[in-house]
Parts: sequence; structure tokens; C-alpha cells
Amino acid sequence: MGHYVFGARPRYVVTAACVVAVGATGGQAHIYRGQPLPTGTRRGQIEHLLTAGLIKEVPDDDA
Repeated sequence: MGHYVFGARPRYVVTAACVVAVGATGGQAHIYRGQPLPTGTRRGQIEHLLTAGLIKEVPDDDA
């Protein structure tokens, strides 16, 4: 799993057919394969989706 460096947040892309992203305010969005996970997705859900292999971390374009 990525680390926060200089305030940067890791980015994730969906590898499953579809996931439901739950935002910090409780809103939900269906995100399909190949699309980025919204930055406001709850951290606990990100960890669950990573463990289940439904998303993957992608390198920062600026690196």
C-alpha cells in the first residue's frame, strides 16, 4: 500500500467489473473497471477493496 509523502494521496483504479465507492459524507457512486476511485472514498473501504483485489494503486503521473 502507498504512503503519504508531502501530503500526496495515493490514487487507485478499479480492476473489478464495478465497485461502490462510499464517500466521507455517506454518498455512494458506482465506479466501473478502468475508472479512478474518487479521492473522497472512505479509507476503510479503500483498504477493503485493496485486500479483495478490486482496485489497485496507480503511480502518480508527475513521478
